[in-house]
Amino acid sequence: MKKIALLSGIMFLLNFSLSAQDESFRFGINLSPNFNWLSSNASDITTEGTNFGLRLGFQGEYFFAERYALAAGLGFAFNQGGTLMHTQAGDYWSQSELANVDFHALPENTSLKYSIQYLEIPIGLKMLTNEFGYFRYYAEPGINLGIRTQARGDIFNGDAQLNDNEEDVKADVNLLNLSWGIGAGAEYSINANTILFLGVHYANGFLDVTDDKALRADGENEDSNGLTRAVTIKIGVFF
Repeated sequence: MKKIALLSGIMFLLNFSLSAQDESFRFGINLSPNFNWLSSNASDITTEGTNFGLRLGFQGEYFFAERYALAAGLGFAFNQGGTLMHTQAGDYWSQSELANVDFHALPENTSLKYSIQYLEIPIGLKMLTNEFGYFRYYAEPGINLGIRTQARGDIFNGDAQLNDNEEDVKADVNLLNLSWGIGAGAEYSINANTILFLGVHYANGFLDVTDDKALRADGENEDSNGLTRAVTIKIGVFF
């Protein structure tokens, strides 16, 4: 997976480097902190905590009109997920090899914290205003495909953490995540070739992140949907 990600990144860079001679294209990088959490459609599972994550990536934009561009990118998202509290006892990471076999029989009111890393491919439509001095403002709806590369987890019951080290729970986190969202922000032109940008983006996942093979203590299958939510402060530069 790491080799595929590296090769994809190199191809992305080469493609936009060759396109840089065309004024319809521009290329940039971003380093963006975000707050993300999980929600569930089950009444016995509640959102318990928020992760502070980070997105790092490349992005390119193709202007098909003066103030409209197609935007696409490639990057990594770190520490995505959140914490879900299960009011019922059960085996909620049933597919993972956990450090203690007792973790396959968790008590009531146990909280599971997910920390997931994704390779991400965002695609969107960027709409910009005319320039006001050195500033332009934008809105950007889009979708984002996430490919899980790593998933770690911690187990809590009340204020007590039950595990000593992070558990590898990749087997209980689905490979793909897909979200839609919208963002808005501003661009500042330092010169003709360098533009800083800052925005706030909200994303709402619509694919189940959690595996559906967990079992409650009453013998029922736990097949709820765990969906991602995120607010990202997007910071970057176009060259």
